[in-house]
Amino acid sequence: MSRRNVSAWLLLITTLFNLAACGPPKIDLKGATIIPSEGLQNTASAFLFIINDGGGSDLLTGCTIQEFPQVRGQLHDYVKGKMVTVGEIPIPAGKTIHLQPGDLHLMFFGLPETLPEEITLVLTFAESGQKKVRTRFVPPVR
Repeated sequence: MSRRNVSAWLLLITTLFNLAACGPPKIDLKGATIIPSEGLQNTASAFLFIINDGGGSDLLTGCTIQEFPQVRGQLHDYVKGKMVTVGEIPIPAGKTIHLQPGDLHLMFFGLPETLPEEITLVLTFAESGQKKVRTRFVPPVR
């Protein structure tokens, strides 16, 4: 086998190995809480850990509440001390993203007056599709 053929085979093997090592994202959702807003009626914030144990990155692109499909969900961040809506949240391969107060989080608008004890958050990812997590409403911290 010529040196050129050996180089071509090594390049092919290396490329295939790198593609296999990357792989798809593997998204898991943990520690979800949803807290009704004190200042905004029928509004709540949701916080959780988004864990990507896979080899590929993903994007969080949306959120809903299974029990209340009419409720509007948004992805939020804080930029220079102000809350802003963002179109997507990157979820890098091998990383955990913590959605938390004063940082990246979810907001829900138009909740009914009476809320059940538990709800199901539905998060939509560009690569992984929809993922669900059960959570309870937690009273706001005073």
